[in-house]
Amino acid sequence: MMLALPKALTFRVNVGNDGIKKGLVAALAGRLRFASRVAFLFISPMSSFLSEAECLVLDKLAGLRVKARELYGVNIKPTVSYDLKGLAAGQANYQHNRIRLNRELLEKYAADFIAQTVPHEFAHLVAYQKFGRRIKPHGSEWKSVMVALGAEPSRTHSFKVAPTRRLRRFLYQCNCPSSSYELTSVRHNRIQRGHIYLCNKCGSSLRLPPRRLKD
Repeated sequence: MMLALPKALTFRVNVGNDGIKKGLVAALAGRLRFASRVAFLFISPMSSFLSEAECLVLDKLAGLRVKARELYGVNIKPTVSYDLKGLAAGQANYQHNRIRLNRELLEKYAADFIAQTVPHEFAHLVAYQKFGRRIKPHGSEWKSVMVALGAEPSRTHSFKVAPTRRLRRFLYQCNCPSSSYELTSVRHNRIQRGHIYLCNKCGSSLRLPPRRLKD
């Protein structure tokens, strides 16, 4: 597939002396790196526009992959998503070779997040692949990988997280004697729209208890 780069990426170099030459070569290298990213975005039909923070995450992971290959002989290329919510900054799933990141914290604390959280989650994948699945999540193996990757082996982050919204709860029941289920407003609203939740024991659908008539 032929790709025509935007006109803004085309340029001409006229070299007058060594000093100017070095500066232009550096500028040329920077433009080529940017052009390769633009080309990737246009070529891949499944890709979407990446934010600056997401590009920095990918750059960080690329460097960590090189270190992991050199130090441990493992080649790990995880998929990355930014759908994590709440207090957690990141999660690593070695079974699916996946890293989930908290977009809100990434955008708010980009430098610290990329320097600490990204290596933290990547180190989990390296530790599991190198030392096996029976190791402790934040045990000595993970800590040694973190140090080797040049990051502080801290288990938790220090980012300030806004308190999450507390969901309202609704009392439901089934046909079991003295049954009682607390459902969040999310499931309650689904039931109101026609969704059905069944009891594992009696198989009946969950329902709101009948309202008591006032005397």
